[in-house]
Amino acid sequence: QEAINDVDKYASFKWPSVGCTAVIVVIFDDDIYIANVGDSRVILIENNIAKRCTVDHRSSDPEEKKGAIERGGTVQNDRVNGTLMLSRSIGDGTLGNAVSTEAHFEKAKRKDGMKMIIACDGVWDVMSDQKAADILLSCNRIPEAAKAIKDESIRLDTKDNVSCIVVDLTPKK
Repeated sequence: QEAINDVDKYASFKWPSVGCTAVIVVIFDDDIYIANVGDSRVILIENNIAKRCTVDHRSSDPEEKKGAIERGGTVQNDRVNGTLMLSRSIGDGTLGNAVSTEAHFEKAKRKDGMKMIIACDGVWDVMSDQKAADILLSCNRIPEAAKAIKDESIRLDTKDNVSCIVVDLTPKK
């Protein structure tokens, strides 16, 4: 959390009207540590089933809306201070404390055969977690899977940017 706060402080000072989401994944031995701020997601796939390991921090969520208001902001048309859809982000300094940098943390155990998808909201706005997992599982190679998820998001007419990373969590022997 301290590192996210440091980056936020720098970004808010240097570029006050710009912000971003963040996903952090650290794998140590068989422990997977995940943190997110905003609406980029991490999905773990085990036994062909997608499991979301992040939380979408959007001001349309009742708890997130409540937090933005408690921090001194307003929420109008599901947007913090009438402008930002996210209730948590890095940067966005012009919105002051209404937008939080408090990350959601998750820990998971790595198992052979697991895969991971890290993607931004341009994917998740048009595709379910399981649909993305199914695309990954239908591909023969990991790089093909990331491209296939991206291409499907564009085909489904996403209105946002599209970034996708796919990771095979089985160690190479």
